[in-house]
Amino acid sequence: MYLSITEHPFLRLRPREKPERRRTRPAIIPRGLRLDDAAAYLRISRTKFLDWVERGLMPQAKRIDGVVVWDRVEIDLAFEELSSETQNPWD
Repeated sequence: MYLSITEHPFLRLRPREKPERRRTRPAIIPRGLRLDDAAAYLRISRTKFLDWVERGLMPQAKRIDGVVVWDRVEIDLAFEELSSETQNPWD
């Protein structure tokens, strides 16, 4: 018994499937950052970030309905005001 091409299980033609389209959203950087995110935003530890807040180098947090967040824009402004260290400690 011979099978035609359309009947053969391995040679059966399948309708071409359309590739699934993914809907991508643009990346959103949140304005309010929790402690871990605020520290990660500056790539420092949360302990160092809290130290900078205590010393006035970074802004104080805002409390909204019991949620403590830092304003990302205020962090950016405070970071720009920091003086850069140009001295090499080993010189």
